[in-house]
Amino acid sequence: MTLTTRRIIAIIFFVLFMVSAPMLILYTAGFRYNFKKTQLTKTGALVIDSEPSGAFVYLNEQKIKSKTPVRLNNILPDEYSIKIEKSGYFPWNKKLNILTQETTFAEDIVLFKKSVPETIKEQTDKSAWLNFSPDKKSALYVEKDALRNSESLFLLNLNNRKLTSLFNTKNLNDSNIFWSKNGSYFVLTDNNQSQVVTMNEPTQKFALIDKTGQTKSNNFHWSHESNDLLYFQRGNDIFELNLSFNIENKTFSLPKNEELLDYFIFEKKIYLIERIGGKNFLTKQSLNSDDKQILSKAIELKNDQFNFDHPYRNLLSIKDSLSNTLYLIDTDLNKIYYQKDGVINTALHKNGYLLLISTNQELSILNLTESDPKEKIITRYSQGLQKAAWHNSSNYVFALQNEQIDVIELDDRSGHQTINLAAGYNLDFSTDAKAQTLFYLQKKDQLGTKLQYQELD
Repeated sequence: MTLTTRRIIAIIFFVLFMVSAPMLILYTAGFRYNFKKTQLTKTGALVIDSEPSGAFVYLNEQKIKSKTPVRLNNILPDEYSIKIEKSGYFPWNKKLNILTQETTFAEDIVLFKKSVPETIKEQTDKSAWLNFSPDKKSALYVEKDALRNSESLFLLNLNNRKLTSLFNTKNLNDSNIFWSKNGSYFVLTDNNQSQVVTMNEPTQKFALIDKTGQTKSNNFHWSHESNDLLYFQRGNDIFELNLSFNIENKTFSLPKNEELLDYFIFEKKIYLIERIGGKNFLTKQSLNSDDKQILSKAIELKNDQFNFDHPYRNLLSIKDSLSNTLYLIDTDLNKIYYQKDGVINTALHKNGYLLLISTNQELSILNLTESDPKEKIITRYSQGLQKAAWHNSSNYVFALQNEQIDVIELDDRSGHQTINLAAGYNLDFSTDAKAQTLFYLQKKDQLGTKLQYQELD
């Protein structure tokens, strides 16, 4: 090889290096040539994760090699159609924008199983109902025999889907059941009697009897500080029953010239809805008998149909049953934190601060950590929303609307994805504690009902 040839080759390599080196530097720095814009563009990244994992990922209909969880780097900025698929599950689809020098996340994705409903129990009377425990481990199921004018109460174990017959009763309905916070007890009221059932021995029950031998206890509230304390009302007196020791004590009394309508006990304070001199008030008083300040706060209410609802964080919740107006009030009774008309159902997520609120036409969320909360509307219906509940993930809610059960993804990028889980004429539903199984009561025909379940995971 001549000297001239060697020089030419050296020059060629030098030129190639000078040209390729900047390109290599730009490439490693995340730049790509954008043919749409005919220029070099800084790329972005996409992170995708799903439950269950191991799902196929499609980017603009192109299947990528990796399965979830996956991180895709050096993607040109644009809107991409993303699909996640796993055999036996409903697919997930969404359009997401990939931005320059940013990572787009789609991590809280739940894939729901395409499962066939299984029947636990059928009956010929459509008046059956379900009542689920707060811990989502059990449910009470009632069968009504119209011919015999009797009812059979069953306990449904949501873990193994087994029904246990408890006892026969009459005139029992869903509103007559009061579960303790952890689901270890429930009170049922039927035939003008009030009885406590422990989940350790659910076939046994004992009545709440006053000194005259008559069961006149009503207005039951479980303690939010102890799972074994039950409060109830007799006239203007409030009693505390310690179920561990079966000890009953009077804990509060109103004067005879006042009328006790409802109450709520929280942090050694008692909140009362009472009638005084023909007017109705929400009041706050101390449970300490040595406290000389008998009445510390009072808010006048417009009617006598107010009741305490579930407390949320450090907020009182009361509801006007005439208008179904929900009020959230601070415990000092200084401020109405939030109010909404027509509320039919509320549910607090297990994280303790996201409140799901349902009306007949609207599903929304309230973040209770905000000092001035702004309600976020999830979806609106013309009518027919019957019930809503949280999934374990705060990115999904279940909705019973026009007797159909759907799951709605709350991530609203390119819209909320909705999946119909249970078609048919459904009356009520819940999931187990891990949201792995959906339980629901469905109309079988004009008279009958079916208690069913289907796997979600």
